[in-house]
Amino acid sequence: MKLEGYRVVDLSQFLPGPHLSMTMADHGADVIKIEPPGGGDPGRQVGLRQGEHSIFFRNANRGKRSVCLNLKEAQDRAALAKLLDTADVVIEGFRPGVADRLGFGAADVIARNPRVVYCSISAFGQSGPYRDIPAHDLAVEAIAGSLSVNVGNDNNPAMPAVPSADMAASLMALSAILMALLRREKTGRGDCIDISMHDALVGWMPNILGTVFAEDRAPSPKHERQWGGAAFYNIYATSDGRHIVLGAQEMKFVRSLLGELNRPDLIELADWAST
Repeated sequence: MKLEGYRVVDLSQFLPGPHLSMTMADHGADVIKIEPPGGGDPGRQVGLRQGEHSIFFRNANRGKRSVCLNLKEAQDRAALAKLLDTADVVIEGFRPGVADRLGFGAADVIARNPRVVYCSISAFGQSGPYRDIPAHDLAVEAIAGSLSVNVGNDNNPAMPAVPSADMAASLMALSAILMALLRREKTGRGDCIDISMHDALVGWMPNILGTVFAEDRAPSPKHERQWGGAAFYNIYATSDGRHIVLGAQEMKFVRSLLGELNRPDLIELADWAST
């Protein structure tokens, strides 16, 4: 779906919302990023720099136009309202209730612009017992349970290499927005989308929840098939100090590998173990 001619007003910061609007910009959308005075999006100051920008900011905000607005000032809120009136998509990542207090929550924006697709991204969604708890990726991964199965050799949780909750929320939001825009083509009306980073991440774990639902227990990572409990789906150290990955889930690939190694005895053993 090409997005030329669509205008996106992005009020979010850091990673989930900016990555979402960057993806839309990559596909042709006109993305206007709203940044606060005094330094702009905090992502501008995160990590190493290359030229004028931090690599973090550049990699999540390419292809956009930035406007600096102080949303505590009436004049700047009026300028924002004009932009929102022309938007096809609005993205915000404030804590639940903040946008409403400032006068540009979903109800206010949709009342002025019924065709807009309004997307809120927060840690735990706009309702529920965790609604008002602020959290970044690491805390959301912990509460969702994915951190507990991301363990090191010492059996303790390790810092995740990929911000899974941020990325899951970004891509789930993208899917929801595109579906809402498609529906708008038929109905002429926009939509209100509530994306919870927590819910998005849990939705990305269909393959690791078997023990929870089938056996009412937490997974034991080193003994579950997908994390090393399967001999041919694992990581092994090699004699040259490096590692080799075996990624066979299907027995036909296991047999093929063992056949290449000329180990029919192991093929028989693998067939027995799979039954």
